[in-house]
Amino acid sequence: MRGMKLCHIALIIVAQALAPALADSAFDLPIRAGKVEEVCMPLKAGTTLQWRFSADLPVDFNLHHHVGKDVVMPVDLKTVATHVGQQKIDRDNDWCLMWTAPKAGVARVRGHWSVLPN
Repeated sequence: MRGMKLCHIALIIVAQALAPALADSAFDLPIRAGKVEEVCMPLKAGTTLQWRFSADLPVDFNLHHHVGKDVVMPVDLKTVATHVGQQKIDRDNDWCLMWTAPKAGVARVRGHWSVLPN
């Protein structure tokens, strides 16, 4: 009986690890010099947002959402050409991945994001 319980627990753990993403999308964004582009999506508290990107020029990157007039920015990176990250979502809201191109040139950012269940 104990062996059956352990087997059942192991199957649950494997099933959760292999659970499909709730949302999944690729992006390919040209960003004019000194301008911003963002990809926004509604997310539920408890889910996890994962992303990865590469840019042909270093860009500034952030993950943010708005609470009233405040901008909450749990991730804020300067001059990165590649990045892989994830964030456990703590509030139901529209969340945005945002890139700013350098003033010196047009950047192209390519990548992927997905939302995993809690």
